[in-house]
Amino acid sequence: MKPRLGILLCDKVSRHYQSDGHPDYPVMFRSLLPAFEHVHYRLYADEFPTDLTACDAWLATGSRRSVYDPIPWISKALELIREVDQKKMPFCGVCFGHQLIGHALGGTVAKAPQGWNVGVHAFSVVEHDPWMNPPKGQLKVIMMCQDQIVKLPDRARILARTPLCPVAMLALDEHILGIQGHPEFSTSFERQLLEDRVELIGAKIVDTGLASLSLSPDKIVLGQWITNFLSQQC
Repeated sequence: MKPRLGILLCDKVSRHYQSDGHPDYPVMFRSLLPAFEHVHYRLYADEFPTDLTACDAWLATGSRRSVYDPIPWISKALELIREVDQKKMPFCGVCFGHQLIGHALGGTVAKAPQGWNVGVHAFSVVEHDPWMNPPKGQLKVIMMCQDQIVKLPDRARILARTPLCPVAMLALDEHILGIQGHPEFSTSFERQLLEDRVELIGAKIVDTGLASLSLSPDKIVLGQWITNFLSQQC
């Protein structure tokens, strides 16, 4: 029997992207993490788990929102992260989910001073844990973010960084993992997002991001790392 992974959906893929053939987040994460049985909770629609023991591990997705936005479901999500931490449940936060970890547990999240991080970025691994198998010193990861963690929570360790994102991956103790990237994204989805967001992001950054998509993201490796991390306590 597969372990149950609770996917905390913090957003959904817009209909016009789905009509162009890009799947919604549940499909993306099933492809990335096939070792789990997936259970979905639409946090953005105020659908929250009532019992954390209903799943063996948890994952929070990205979102177009900021973790410091004064929105009720985000406040509830922050409380949920604190409960996950108190109960030492296995948890992974992706992009917005990564920032939830920082904001909920005593760190600081803010707009990145250098602006948006988009396209494929090289994550340099600065601390190796046993679950990082197969071992790799650098990972190519798709990014689409304007916010980032600028002050670490207590107990947090930096696992990987980029020149523009000092906290690209973090861990708290042995049960919480954060990734400031989108291992679930395809390059085709990232390309369409960039092409649609030139005015929002800026033409220069978009052009650099589009050029980086010629690199192949290490999607399989990072999916295995996440699986290894979440499974070690299941």
